[in-house]
Amino acid sequence: MTSKAHSVAPILPNGPQSRLSSYLWNFAPRYLMGGLMLLCFQVAMNRIDWLSKQAIDTIFGRIPSATARDAMQPAVLMLGLAVIAFIVRVASRMYCFNAGRDIEYQIRGKLLSRLHRLGFSFYRRLSAGEIMSRATSDLTQIRMLTGFGIMNMINIVFALASALQVMIAISPRLTAVSFTTVPLLMLITRSFSGQMFQRTQKVQQTLGKLTEFVQSNLAGIRVVRSFGVEANTEKRFEEMNQRYLDTTLQLAKLRGLMFPVTGAVAALPSSTT
Repeated sequence: MTSKAHSVAPILPNGPQSRLSSYLWNFAPRYLMGGLMLLCFQVAMNRIDWLSKQAIDTIFGRIPSATARDAMQPAVLMLGLAVIAFIVRVASRMYCFNAGRDIEYQIRGKLLSRLHRLGFSFYRRLSAGEIMSRATSDLTQIRMLTGFGIMNMINIVFALASALQVMIAISPRLTAVSFTTVPLLMLITRSFSGQMFQRTQKVQQTLGKLTEFVQSNLAGIRVVRSFGVEANTEKRFEEMNQRYLDTTLQLAKLRGLMFPVTGAVAALPSSTT
């Protein structure tokens, strides 16, 4: 959901059963299994990091009396762990992504049931195009949040713990230095998040207006043809479509800028040491 003004929340009935947290709780076993798969994935990746170090030390003679044959064992283990990591990674996506899709399915069913019971005053206040946008685009955002979003949140926690374990074991001082940019990263991320929220809201609004225009013209296609206003209608559609394209590109540019900027800031400690 992008905002209170443009989301499915005002349409759905109130109460604990309509809260997103209730859906998440119902699918908690799936998220738990997905989390376990992600934990196994990070453990495998952690061991691959250590085996890589062992293989490199062996190849460059950092381990006394080690031979090239000794580098084969960590290489074989790394291959096996990579296969295991691939399997559990796919399994984690199946558990988390399918939970998000099922939540979207259930909310869509409740949304349709609610729309059937709402009075005429609601439909005078909200256009058909906006309702269609909320029933499609907004629900897609909910699916992304409850699927991809939750999976990433779980994975970030495990990945951070795994990375810290390796980093601290290698060099506590460099680990401390690498965290000096965390406050700056938090400020940058907060700034980007606010702008992304505003632009996403604008995209949803323009999509709702475009959908409303298309729906009304399709419903009144006989009137459009009878009065011969096809050219004018097509021109208005092009203008609204261009406006939607522009707002979408603005959001895409912001997203494209966010990751290089945060990546560059995160890399500052390594470039100064």
